[in-house]
Amino acid sequence: MLAFSRSFKALAIVPVVSVLSACGGSSGGGGSDETSTAPDPVPQTITVPGTAGDGGTISPTSQTVAEGDQTSFTLTPDTGFRIETVSGCGGTLDGTTYTTGVITESCTVEASFLPKTYGVSATAGNGGTITPTSVTVDPGKTATFTVTPNAGFSFHTVSGCGGTLEGMEYTTAPIFAECTVNAEFATIAELLSGEYVRGLMRSPKNIVFTDSTSLIFDVEGFDADITKDAFIGRTCLLQGVLDGSAFPLSGSGTFECSDFTDGTWTSEKIAKTNAYASLSEIEMTSGSDVYTIKVAGVRGSPPPNYDSDLDFSLPDAALERFPGRYGGLRQTRDVCAPFALDTSSIDLTITIDDNNNIVFEKESPGDGICEFQGEIDSFEDGVIAASGDYRCANFDEGTWTTERLVMTGDDSMFAELLVDVPARGCSYTLRYLGFMMFAFDID
Repeated sequence: MLAFSRSFKALAIVPVVSVLSACGGSSGGGGSDETSTAPDPVPQTITVPGTAGDGGTISPTSQTVAEGDQTSFTLTPDTGFRIETVSGCGGTLDGTTYTTGVITESCTVEASFLPKTYGVSATAGNGGTITPTSVTVDPGKTATFTVTPNAGFSFHTVSGCGGTLEGMEYTTAPIFAECTVNAEFATIAELLSGEYVRGLMRSPKNIVFTDSTSLIFDVEGFDADITKDAFIGRTCLLQGVLDGSAFPLSGSGTFECSDFTDGTWTSEKIAKTNAYASLSEIEMTSGSDVYTIKVAGVRGSPPPNYDSDLDFSLPDAALERFPGRYGGLRQTRDVCAPFALDTSSIDLTITIDDNNNIVFEKESPGDGICEFQGEIDSFEDGVIAASGDYRCANFDEGTWTTERLVMTGDDSMFAELLVDVPARGCSYTLRYLGFMMFAFDID
């Protein structure tokens, strides 16, 4: 038997595994497929200058702004100036801050200034007009208005802005703030009718009229009855017609005085200085005699609240406003002196020198002229406090003090004096409400 032997070769099978990179690698050549990111661009900046003309400043003088942003500037006018215009960079002004629009290109903010101006307005009540109704005034300048009463009317009050009325022209004080002028009118009868107690009277011949006198106006339309007290039991009646719509008025007519004379009268000066005071100069002719009466007086009825404790609102007054001659009404309390018993009107003349010495000259009917001399102790909020000595003709002397001397209006003042009378062992309070006499001079 044949024996067969076979030879077998063992084949080793080795698996081949291809390993691919998990990091994006490729079997095809080892290159990278990563994507690189470019850096953000640097924003562009734009310089925005700010410029200012005379009369003010702009701050800052330049701003550096990223394109697409906004910026702002502050405007500061110099004293006495105001902002006129601001422009540039598409901005808007809010108060003194100017904010630009969105900045996309070079631009400039430009500011200009003008001297500051103030508006002065004017209003008129029934019975007249005032023109113009408004003006614009540079600082420190004045404004003038024309005040025109209608027929049958005249000025009652024209006030505001610290002004004065001369004829029909009202001129303000220098203007440093906005203000208003107001004109009020009333009929001649409303303004003039009433009894005016003696303030000051002069008659060159001293024939008819004595110092104790009053003047009564009874006006209806332009017909005027004027009653003049001459002395006890004797009066003069002046009848006639007034002419004019602005004080001073003119007038003419006839007169008759009880017991002694009659004739004609004329006047170019029948005036009102305020709601309570009148001044009149009347020439009277009887035969070959010609004489003139000059009367400055205040209405016999006291102003409202004169009997109560007065609480005036204090105007912004200066010492130079007080000097002048005042006709007015007085009251006394704790009466202890003869002249204090007299309740009629008196004149009060106030003078103040550069050293703040103050003098009151008080003129009462008859012989009662007193002079108060002293010094101003203080001047605060428009109120004078003062003290000193006084001497009255023919009777008393002593000391006085006041804590309340104050201007109550452009042409009126209030004084309250404590007067000591050592010879009588007493004191009294003199309260005086007076109105400045300025319509025309009485010599």
